[in-house]
Amino acid sequence: MRKGLPEPGTAPRSGDTCSRCGGSLQDFRESGRLGCPECYHSFELPLRDLLRRLHGSTHHVGERYAERGPEIVRIPERAAELREQLRLAVETENFALAAELRDRLRVLE
Repeated sequence: MRKGLPEPGTAPRSGDTCSRCGGSLQDFRESGRLGCPECYHSFELPLRDLLRRLHGSTHHVGERYAERGPEIVRIPERAAELREQLRLAVETENFALAAELRDRLRVLE
C-alpha cells in the first residue's frame, strides 16, 4: 500500500463520501467538481479511471502554474501588460504568440 492512499481493492462506491468534506462521487458526477483536496485521495481509483478514459493518460503533460510568491502581481497591471504584448504580437504578425497571449488574458480576466 502506498502511504496515505487507499488499498486498490477499496475503491469508493458512488455512496461513499470524502472523510474531510463529506462530498460523494455522485456529487462529483452531478457538479463536475470535487469538494476539497482530500477528495482526490478519497476517490483516487474512480478518478484515475475517468482521466484515463477521457484523456488517455493519468499523467499531466501540460503547463504547470507557478505558486504565488511574496510579490503578488495585481490583476489590472498584469492584464495591461498582456494587452500590450498582444498588440505587439499582432503588429509583428506573430499570431501563435498572439493566440497564447489572448488565452492568458481571458483566464486572467
